[in-house]
Amino acid sequence: MVRDILSASQRAAFLPVWFANLNLEKIPTSEQLEKMYRGSTTVENIQCAVLSVDSILRLQLKEDVGTSLWPRVWGWFEFIEIHRAYLTAADIPLVPETNAYCTFMSFISAFRGHPATWNLMSTTPQFWARIVKAWSLLPQMNDVAGEVAEAERSLMLHIVAEFLAASKASPDSGILAEMIEAAGSIHDLARLVLEFMRVAITQPLPESASPASYLNNLLVFAVRAGVCRDRGSVMPRRPLISALCELDLHVELLGVLFFLCDRSEPDTWMVLGACVRLMRYIVNSSRPNMWLGPLLQRGLLRALILVTHRAGIDHDEAEPRLREPLRTFLHDITSGLVYYHPIVAFEKAFKEAQGSISADTFKDHPLSADWKVFLSSAHELLGVLEDFHSPSFRTSKACDNLQVGHFPDIRSL
Repeated sequence: MVRDILSASQRAAFLPVWFANLNLEKIPTSEQLEKMYRGSTTVENIQCAVLSVDSILRLQLKEDVGTSLWPRVWGWFEFIEIHRAYLTAADIPLVPETNAYCTFMSFISAFRGHPATWNLMSTTPQFWARIVKAWSLLPQMNDVAGEVAEAERSLMLHIVAEFLAASKASPDSGILAEMIEAAGSIHDLARLVLEFMRVAITQPLPESASPASYLNNLLVFAVRAGVCRDRGSVMPRRPLISALCELDLHVELLGVLFFLCDRSEPDTWMVLGACVRLMRYIVNSSRPNMWLGPLLQRGLLRALILVTHRAGIDHDEAEPRLREPLRTFLHDITSGLVYYHPIVAFEKAFKEAQGSISADTFKDHPLSADWKVFLSSAHELLGVLEDFHSPSFRTSKACDNLQVGHFPDIRSL
């Protein structure tokens, strides 16, 4: 951190500004800070500005001072951002950008629970751009020795995820537009979502952040920012979900389902329900058979069997949060199996899963009747597919050119 980079004499000269008097009026503004260090190098200016924010966190101030502190802290942070542009290549390692963002995220997290401060912070122009910038810098977070600060990075990742979930970034909101601009493009923002979904299921998180809670925050953000509720509106940007799907969101969600099914945390089943809802939205919002076939090929049926076992939990909220989306998704899959490629993919998946699924698999389960209907319909459709593949089955399709009197076998098309 910057406090480790500053010399003892620099700290001795600076810290009395803080600890001599805790009166907020004595805390320097960014302009006063610049005057104090006008003869110093740009590196020293940035170091002292970061130390200013870092020192606030050490004072353990009460939440109600956040509204008074925020204008100063935001000024310091803008001061840091502006002056970083004047650093030389040799100076940049002395003031790592990740350090400044780590300190900034720690500050805003400390005042996250105070409504007045939160409202002031979240409505500041470019605030959400800074959140996305911090998000994109997380893989680069190193300590002073150049080693990966894993615990610190995972904690910052958890803080970012909490702010994303609280952002209320709808598809046509200025917040999402600000985030997209900071990321570079909507596809760059989508890549961040997918990258950190993978992080949640492959890397350790702090004790305060279970993988389920972290994934839930990411899913809340992805759905809120990506699903257009008003289909009649003219969108200035493509919904985030479309960009996520182009980058194989369905594959990542399937991986999340398998990961969560092996977890024992109490809140896991709620996140499973959110995954099923999002996967159902993806399947239903795409053109027929676009995603269902690939999902079945990658193990969707096996995943739904595992999720159903988790849906048997005795919890009052299990019905609306997990069983209901699972029930409707089973119905949707049956409707999608009328298309050739999905039913072919289902046939293979069904054969592979026959050892773990039958009409009595979920006997006495809350979704027993739904699985019986699903399996009955599936058997009927598989029978149609078998007839279709039979050598004796013949069907014809008229040519689009009505002048042609030729009716080829449809399987040759």
